[in-house]
Amino acid sequence: MMIKKIVIGILGICKLTIYKLFHWHNFNYKLKTLIYPSVHFQIAKGSCVVLGENLSIRRNVEINARENATIKIGNNCFFNSNCIITAHKGIHIGDDVEFGPNVSIFDHDHKYSGGYKKKEFLEDEIFIGNNVWIGTGCVILRGTYIADNSVIAAGSVLKGVYKQSALIYQRRDTVIREK
Repeated sequence: MMIKKIVIGILGICKLTIYKLFHWHNFNYKLKTLIYPSVHFQIAKGSCVVLGENLSIRRNVEINARENATIKIGNNCFFNSNCIITAHKGIHIGDDVEFGPNVSIFDHDHKYSGGYKKKEFLEDEIFIGNNVWIGTGCVILRGTYIADNSVIAAGSVLKGVYKQSALIYQRRDTVIREK
């Protein structure tokens, strides 16, 4: 088991180094960054990805910075498996933030005005404060601001401003209808 962790660590460091070589000015990371080899970055022209120190990213996470976008992730953050972060404008994540599996963060929506507009987007930055826990399967949409020390319950869909030290959840009822 220990050998497996060492191999994963070495492969992750190799992957970070390759991204740094191809995106010298647009991709920055600190030491003590642990990523699985299956983590995928897309860094478009004019975009910037900055990873903090002591960052841990598990399997199949995607971090996508579209053209002229910025993604900044603070220190001591943890991403569980299958998270997706896609920025057209900017996503800023503070220190000590933890993400459950399958969390999706998008700072843009498709434009819809009298019909679907292909490749036209509405964009607004996302800010996630320090010491925030985001539960499994959450979706965070454009224009969202989550203040420090907040907890987001599993399965929540967020858009808007959330105050400091908030417990954010959405009530749902289970309805069983028998024939």
